[in-house]
Amino acid sequence: MHGTSRVRAAKRLTALEVKGATESGILEDGAGLRLLISDVGNKHWVVRVMIGGQRVRRGLGPFPEISLSGGCGGGDPAAFGA
Repeated sequence: MHGTSRVRAAKRLTALEVKGATESGILEDGAGLRLLISDVGNKHWVVRVMIGGQRVRRGLGPFPEISLSGGCGGGDPAAFGA
């Protein structure tokens, strides 16, 4: 368990990474928060949570309307509908 928490902490996204990301793909923070970047550069926050024993993706909104701190929800899974 200790190794898992260290890996997650090492992957935390920074505001500079999020703002500067231009290549299509997915940026992850290691705790379920993801920034999806489309081929045309649109950015959208998604979080993966467990609901009723199943992994579910919840859209949080577009960046920059939803900031990194807004996307994190303060680390509270209840903020994402879990």
